[in-house]
Amino acid sequence: MRVISWIKAAQKDFEKFPLEARQKTIRALKIAAEGEYTMKKERLEVVRGSDNPFRDVGLPNPELENARATLAAEIIGILNERNLSKRKAASITGIDPADITRIRNADLKGFSMDRMIKILATLNHRVEVRVHPIRTRRSKSVNVLHA
Repeated sequence: MRVISWIKAAQKDFEKFPLEARQKTIRALKIAAEGEYTMKKERLEVVRGSDNPFRDVGLPNPELENARATLAAEIIGILNERNLSKRKAASITGIDPADITRIRNADLKGFSMDRMIKILATLNHRVEVRVHPIRTRRSKSVNVLHA
């Protein structure tokens, strides 16, 4: 059996979620693990999320976290598209191979927006930021676009 290294980091992040969000997630995972689920037992609540999962679960700084996750996803996509090993990616970007692994595992502690934008630049991509008015009183939004 292969040890999955990201579980410990994911668990630490999961523990930061509000208690209600953790409970609902655990319940959903148990339902998925057990296979069949009959609607007769319990009525499931359907909740429509926003475009920002960090806001949905009540994490601090959801706009920043969503933007950082977007940049990391772009980096991962480029590395996968080019089929780069962590060592080759590290030599191209000038960052440590362990940091490439951390990005691929979505362990973004220590990765500022500036740092990820610089990584994207070394991969011949630029980042454009578009700011637009808030549509509702509840949400703030900054979109990070890739080019």
